[in-house]
Amino acid sequence: VWDILMSPPFLAHYPCGATHPEHPSVQSERNWPGTQNSKLRTQNCRSGGAGSATLSAMVSLADMRRDARAAFDAAVAAAQPQRLVPSLVRLSGEDVLIDGEPLPRTAGRRVVMAIGKAAPGLAAAWLEAAPGWANKIFVLAPHGAPVPNEVQNAATILYGAHPYPDSDGEISTRTLLDISRSLGENDALVVLLSGGGSALLAAP
Repeated sequence: VWDILMSPPFLAHYPCGATHPEHPSVQSERNWPGTQNSKLRTQNCRSGGAGSATLSAMVSLADMRRDARAAFDAAVAAAQPQRLVPSLVRLSGEDVLIDGEPLPRTAGRRVVMAIGKAAPGLAAAWLEAAPGWANKIFVLAPHGAPVPNEVQNAATILYGAHPYPDSDGEISTRTLLDISRSLGENDALVVLLSGGGSALLAAP
């Protein structure tokens, strides 16, 4: 996004002899009006070749900021747990499918651990996609991270520091390690991992 905001005006490509979109009478073999700050480069135009002309089209900073913000917002929306988890996790009868593959059926404990900056959102999305599957849910999130009410009611909430680990994160990590070690061959563990987990999962 920074590159888009701070870079020179975008390049537009036109064939040799093409007319300027705003000045139809001016062909691409010369500098088009309004392009004094960005020289027009041609390839083989004057020699009759089949090259193309490249014009640095003048785009305002406001337009670039608008487009960059739109691209950023679209990327963030696409990565939201509420969108990603339902696209990969779904119920099929008594089975939970993850990317089309069923989780092993087990008569033991079924544990979900959501870890990272997006942990509360991941846990909320899991509860919606696979309601009732987990016997126990643990959420490890940074201090101050908002936790939806449904997650607070259904999960054990643990905290740690980000981006630098702290003693709370160590205690939380050791709690999760103890639970993981206690699971046996008849149990199942699903880990929902997001960015920030490397700082939150610290047990030196």
